Amino acid sequence: MLELILTRDHPGAHARAELARAARQGELVRVCEGVYLPASDWAGLDDRGRHLAAAHAAQRSRQRRLVFSHWTAAAAWGLPLIEGLPPRVHAVAPRSSGGRTDDHLVRHCVGVPEQTAEIEGLEVTSLARTVVDLARVARFATAVAAADAGLVRLSSRDELAAELGPSGLRGVGRARRVVEFADPRSGSPGESLSRASMSVAGVPAPELQHAFRDREGRMVVDFWWPRFGVVGEFDGAVKYDDPVFLAGRSPQQALLDEKAREDRIRALGPTVTRWRWDVAGSPARLRAQLIAAGVRDVRYRTW
Repeated sequence: MLELILTRDHPGAHARAELARAARQGELVRVCEGVYLPASDWAGLDDRGRHLAAAHAAQRSRQRRLVFSHWTAAAAWGLPLIEGLPPRVHAVAPRSSGGRTDDHLVRHCVGVPEQTAEIEGLEVTSLARTVVDLARVARFATAVAAADAGLVRLSSRDELAAELGPSGLRGVGRARRVVEFADPRSGSPGESLSRASMSVAGVPAPELQHAFRDREGRMVVDFWWPRFGVVGEFDGAVKYDDPVFLAGRSPQQALLDEKAREDRIRALGPTVTRWRWDVAGSPARLRAQLIAAGVRDVRYRTW
């Protein structure tokens, strides 16, 4: 539990001056107006942890109900956010409230849902509502990555569709496209980003998580275009630091195993092409790489 320090709990000019002094000397970090955190605690948090610390600070400092939403709710739910988190926390407010946005909190006056969830002491929008709210306002690729991951945990796509609302609402068209495009078979945020770029570039839709088999066993690939005999693999270098992926192997051994796996796939006939984050996030570069690999029927159209 975060050890938040609130100035209102330290009445008197001297006590508040001491807090300000500690912040100037680097002993405390000012999370938001009137709320501090020990610098050692702040240093131990990643970007997601710091964003959620800011949400706790906003909740404690305002002393009123806040239902966090959009990027902040996505952070609480553990959804992938490929563009990172914004500097301010986000919350929903009643439509008629004219809620005020300030340096630390963005209020979205779109109504407070009846059903919410509590995650680590924060009240947040439901998983489905969070995905759809994000899809209304975020970049397509960001929203797709969150929606792909959300669908893995939801019972059906209908849960997302139920949160879309009437067509006249702002961003509903964008959100509907994300909901229809999302696919729980996407194996990672990098694969989601790649699919979004393929769609923007007009690359023909591949099969996802296709299984190849040889004498040594089964191999599942990220993308497969059977018409062109091309396999596409997103190669996120971070996986070579992931204990789950490594499964007790050294990074060097994992790299050797990946090369052996690719050689086995090539031996079955397909062309294999791999890319990393920089290419995944560039529709033009990914399109060019796939054309070079043999995916020829490329048109500038969405899926």
